Amino acid sequence: MVSRKTLIAALSLLEGRTHAEIGKFSLIHSVENETLGSSKADRINNLTRYLISNKLEEREAQDLTFDIVKDLIEDELELIERMNGWEVTTFKDKHPKLFNYLIKDGFIVDGISLRRKLPQDFSPVINENEVDRLLIKYQMNTLKVHLDQALDNFHDSKWESSNAQLRSFLEGLFNEIADKLDPIESAKIQSDNGKRDLLGRTNPPILFSDLNEIYNDGKNFINGVFKRIHRRGSHPGLSDLNDCTFRIHLVYLVAAEVLRRFDHAMENRR
Repeated sequence: MVSRKTLIAALSLLEGRTHAEIGKFSLIHSVENETLGSSKADRINNLTRYLISNKLEEREAQDLTFDIVKDLIEDELELIERMNGWEVTTFKDKHPKLFNYLIKDGFIVDGISLRRKLPQDFSPVINENEVDRLLIKYQMNTLKVHLDQALDNFHDSKWESSNAQLRSFLEGLFNEIADKLDPIESAKIQSDNGKRDLLGRTNPPILFSDLNEIYNDGKNFINGVFKRIHRRGSHPGLSDLNDCTFRIHLVYLVAAEVLRRFDHAMENRR
C-alpha cells in the first residue's frame, strides 16, 4: 500500500515529462481519461485525485497505485543510472523526501528496482491509516499534531526531532485514553506509568496483564516499547534512517492496536 504523501511525491516525477510522454504513460496504465487537462499540473492533479478517490475497489486501487508508483520510480532509477556516466548521484540524493516516504511505507530501493519489504496485506500504511482515522474520530487533535510533526521531521531526515515527537505522541495517547475511559480515577493519577496501569483496570481493559503488556514490576511489553523509543543519550546524531523507521513502525503498530481496543470499548458504551 502506498500512502497519500508518497503517491503525490511520486506523481510529481511526471512534471519532467512532455505532454506526449504523460499521454503514453496514462495509456499504458489505462488512466487516459483521468489525465485530461490543459497543463501538466492539471493532468497530474486529476490523476492524483482519481487514485485517492473511492471510485475504485480497494484492492484494485492499491494495485493500480503501486504499479504507477513503481513504474515512475524505476524509470527515474534508470535515468539516474544512465546519468551517472556524467554526474554521480543517487535516488536518495536527488529525491530525499520521496526516498524517505518510500522507506516509511515499507519499500526498498534496490538497484534500479522498487520492492516491497512485506506482503501488501502487512503494509505499515494500513496501521497509519487506522491510527489517523481513530484520532480524528475521537478528536485527539494534539496527538495528531505530534504524529504529523514526527512524520514531517522523518521525511526531512530530522531523526531526533521525529523520535521526540513519537515519544510525546505515545505517552499522550495512553494518558488521553485513560482520561476518556475513566476521567474521575485518571484525574487522581499524576504519572504516565500510573495512567497506563489504570488501563489494565478499566472495563473492558485496554492493556492486559496476562499478555504481559503491563504490571510485572515494570518488566512488561509497553515499558519495553517506551525504553526502545527513548533517546539514546543526550547527543544528536545517534539515530538514523533505519532506527527512526523502526520506531515509526513500532509506534504505529502499538497505537493502532490500542486505539482499536479503545474504539471497541467506546462503541460498547453507547
